[in-house]
Amino acid sequence: MIGLLTVLLGGCGAPVPPEQPNPPPAPLLVFSEPVLVAADVELAIAVALELQRSPQQHASVLEAHALTSERWEDLLVEIASDPQASKRYAAALEAAQAVPVEASAPL
Repeated sequence: MIGLLTVLLGGCGAPVPPEQPNPPPAPLLVFSEPVLVAADVELAIAVALELQRSPQQHASVLEAHALTSERWEDLLVEIASDPQASKRYAAALEAAQAVPVEASAPL
């Protein structure tokens, strides 16, 4: 049976293409800096506004947002190193300063 298949497939004169090896895997993307996403900036804005309203509640505000003091500081450094994120963060805090406290909605 195998001989018949060999004759039928190989006997037509068409070369049989060699088996292709598996292509190499795509290279991994490695970021030297953490990737800052919009949700991180929004989180930082929310936390900063809460801390401005209740600075004495620093630990509980961070805990409510599942942040440690170290992660909060790292997040602020990440935002400061990203020009677009920094502008968004500063604009949101500036806009919040322009709104009277009693008119602002709780987060």
